[in-house]
This record gives sequence, structure tokens and C-alpha cells, in this order.
Amino acid sequence: DADNNVGTYPNPYTVAAPSEIIFVRVENNATPTCFATDSFQVFVTLSITAIEPTPYILCDEFPNDGLAEFDLTTKDVEISGGNPDAVVTYHLTLVEAQGNINPILTPAAFTNTIPSYQVLFPRVENINNSICHDTTELVLQVDQAPAITDPISDYFLCETSDPGDGVEIFDLLSKDGEILNTQLGITLGYYTTQADAEAGTNIIPNPGTYSNITNPQTLWVRADNSAGCITVLSFDLIVGGVPEYTVVPMYEQCDDLVLDGITEFDLNTQNALITGVNPVLNVSYHPTQVDADGNINPLPIPYTNTINPEIIFVRVEDNTTGCYETFEMELVVVPPPDIFMPDPLEYCDPDNDGFGEFTLTDADSQVTGG
Repeated sequence: DADNNVGTYPNPYTVAAPSEIIFVRVENNATPTCFATDSFQVFVTLSITAIEPTPYILCDEFPNDGLAEFDLTTKDVEISGGNPDAVVTYHLTLVEAQGNINPILTPAAFTNTIPSYQVLFPRVENINNSICHDTTELVLQVDQAPAITDPISDYFLCETSDPGDGVEIFDLLSKDGEILNTQLGITLGYYTTQADAEAGTNIIPNPGTYSNITNPQTLWVRADNSAGCITVLSFDLIVGGVPEYTVVPMYEQCDDLVLDGITEFDLNTQNALITGVNPVLNVSYHPTQVDADGNINPLPIPYTNTINPEIIFVRVEDNTTGCYETFEMELVVVPPPDIFMPDPLEYCDPDNDGFGEFTLTDADSQVTGG
């Protein structure tokens, strides 16, 4: 056809896939019989489409810097539509994606360069012909983890239920306010291990009445927000032991010159007996049990009783833990004994020197009235 100058193709010409050989005739306009022919092959490669993927969302880790590590390759199939002839690369700008320059070198471990929200530009090209390509956008989003209180204070209780066993009942729900710090939309759960907290398994079913297993014991709290992000932190349960002391049930004091059953008591003189001189124990004296429990209204020292006998309440507190015990002490004013004038003791002086040896106890029965 080219040699005979027949069957000229129209321009433009639709080439049949996958390829076709085209013959070319070049002739001299002044002398058409002078011509040359040649050929070239046209290859048709199927066009390729980049599908815009769904946003790639990861949760941040407390304390929330807006950065996360993305495995971009997990989006390859979504972007290429699963086309086996497609190659996907990722770029920071559209210009780089269109020019196929500066692809992200570690797409399986890419940390976003713009905190919280960043758009990348995937490029999809045909493996058989790089000229056939398309680009799209991929949104990277880092959602904040719950910003709960860190550190969480330890939960301390004094031992009361069964002194010596180191076990108490803790209301874990009472920690919610401290942990959330007025934040809304966050759900808390308590766990005995970090692994359970991170997996969200084996949650403590009775957080309002939880008995510790060891003393101290570490618990883990898991905070979930509406974005599905979590924060896991820990705190300790601690049971403080009761102070060891000696109960002094009665404090007796002799009446003063006015025999009315009222006198001053130096209550602090009982401290050493009560505490055993333990420097970590503090003793205070109170008019009522409520005052002793609340550590309020301590009695003045010295204290003058108002009735005889009188019950007061003693509080013994461990200064290192704040744990305390109380007991009743009876203040008793003892009247002085009656004393009587005895008969004179007489002694015969054999040598008339005015001196003699007397047995004073012979007058005891008369002095005491028998």
C-alpha cells in the first residue's frame, strides 16, 4: 500500500490493540515518483486508574504528638483496584507524583511529617508502560488518644476490716473523677494486667467493691474515646497497717487540795506508755469518739475533768501512713486517804540522854484508822 500509495490511513487513526505496524511513505512533492517508505510499530497499553482510597486513620499514643507510623502499602490494593499490572508509589506533593520523583522510600513505615492531618499523593502506573499512570489523594489522620491524668495517684486505704491480712475493699470508681479530669466521652475500665488492659479483656467486673490480691497491687486503667483510641496507665492499691500501741484504759490522779473530784490531768504523761516511745506514732485526746475519728477538738493539756470519773477518747495515728486507732480512757480522780492523829509513842530512856529508838510503824493502825 505504501509503495503503491493506496489505502492511506486517516489522521487521527485508531490503532487496534495490543499493537500494530504502520508503514510510512515519504515522497517528493515535485516528483511524486521519487519516494521512500519505512515502518514503525504502535503499542497500545491499557489505561490505568488511581482510585481515591478511604482515609488512613491511626490512633495517637499518649501524650499525643500528632505523629504515627503508617504502613502505606496496606492501601496499595484499594488504590490500584487490585490490578496486577499496577505499581503504586507515594509522594508528598502532587507535582512529585505526576513527575514520578521523590517517592517515599519506606512506605511500609512512614511517619507523617505534618501532625494530625496530612494528604499524600499516590501514583499508579502500568508496570508495562510508565507513560500510563494516574494520581490520587490519600488522607492520613492521627486521632488523639484519651488525655487522662498522668500520673494517677496511688489508692491508699488503712486496714480496718481484718487487721493483719493486708486486704481491703476498694471503690475503684472513686478514681474516675481524678483520671478523667472533667473530660467527657471517655469510658474507663480497670484491669489486673497491662496485657488485659491493652487487649480490653478480663475487665474487673466489680470495680466498686474490689478486694486487692496483694499489698501493694498494681492495677491498670484503660480509657477509650469515641474515635476508638485508647490510653492505658497504672496506679497502685496500698493497704496501710494499723499502728501498734498499748491501750491504757484508766488514768488515775489524786484529788487536789479542794476535794471535789476535779483536778488537772497531764495527759501527755501517758504517751510513752501508749506508743512504746515509737517516734512515728502521734497521740491525741478528744472528748468524743466522733472527734477522735475526725481528729478534731483535741483536749487541752493539762486537762481538767468535768465529772468523776470521765471517759475521754484517745487517737493513736501513724505519721507515715495516716492510719489510726482509737480507744477509751477513763479519767479517775482519787480522793486522798483519811489520816488520824495517833497516840504519842513513849520510850524509857535508860541513860537519861533524851534519845531513844522508836518503831514508827507501831502507829500505823492509829494513823490510818485501822
